[in-house]
Amino acid sequence: VNPYNFSGDRKKTMMYVSLAGPLMNLVLAYLSVFGIKLATLFMPSGAAKSYLQTFFWMLLFYNVVLALFNLIPIPPLDGSKILMGILPDKYSGIIYSLERYGMIILLLLVFTGAIRGILGGAVHGVMNFLIKLGGVGLF
Repeated sequence: VNPYNFSGDRKKTMMYVSLAGPLMNLVLAYLSVFGIKLATLFMPSGAAKSYLQTFFWMLLFYNVVLALFNLIPIPPLDGSKILMGILPDKYSGIIYSLERYGMIILLLLVFTGAIRGILGGAVHGVMNFLIKLGGVGLF
């Protein structure tokens, strides 16, 4: 996304654009809750029902993981652009300075397993919230 194509406050507009991806992941996760519910209520028992339920559970899980992972405030992830949109200009330079190290930091978080500690509880919390919001009484 080229922020120079934006009119008005580029920093705020970039923040809104960066929110679009994680929000779409959460919308897809929420819709997958209804897929689970529909498969549970209307599919006859059997392998097809089981596969369909598993598909929607995986869709729910991976979309929540992607949304939360993308919200981590490390460049180049969307969370860094959202944070820059919130922070005063004098502090956004700190995030810009992390940009060249962002991928290294992310790789370290993933390969050391630290990302599980950061996202693990949040993923389950968001999934449970979406399930309760969607009215699926599975837990």
